[in-house]
Amino acid sequence: MGRPSLLTKSFSIAPDELESARYCAKEQGVSLNKYLRLAVLEKNRGVVQGLEASDALGDIRATVRESETRNALALESALADLRAEQSAALQANEELVVKTLQAFSQFLAQQEPDAETLSKQPAAEPSRASAATSAFLPPKL
Repeated sequence: MGRPSLLTKSFSIAPDELESARYCAKEQGVSLNKYLRLAVLEKNRGVVQGLEASDALGDIRATVRESETRNALALESALADLRAEQSAALQANEELVVKTLQAFSQFLAQQEPDAETLSKQPAAEPSRASAATSAFLPPKL
């Protein structure tokens, strides 16, 4: 039968772990008590390091969230600017098209008197240009 487990104030050590600790203590040439104290110190140090790592990871996550928020706001702002520019460009294009059509209509209106004088002259067939341009004229009121 194996030795019983070792009970301490804060934790218990299973028999197989105790045997392993005795063997390691003997190999290192220290008492079992000193070996166990060192083991507890190492464990506590690891826990503290783990807590520090957890805190650092939390800080990193918070920084990433803040960065993502800033990037999302910057992207929304850039998209709003682009939409405003696009709207202004579309408005300018509409105005340009309207002005171009008005100018073309005026040009065609100026050409009509010339077409009338040509039609009074003996011409065999009406010009295709006058028929094509009448399609672009605004309706007369």
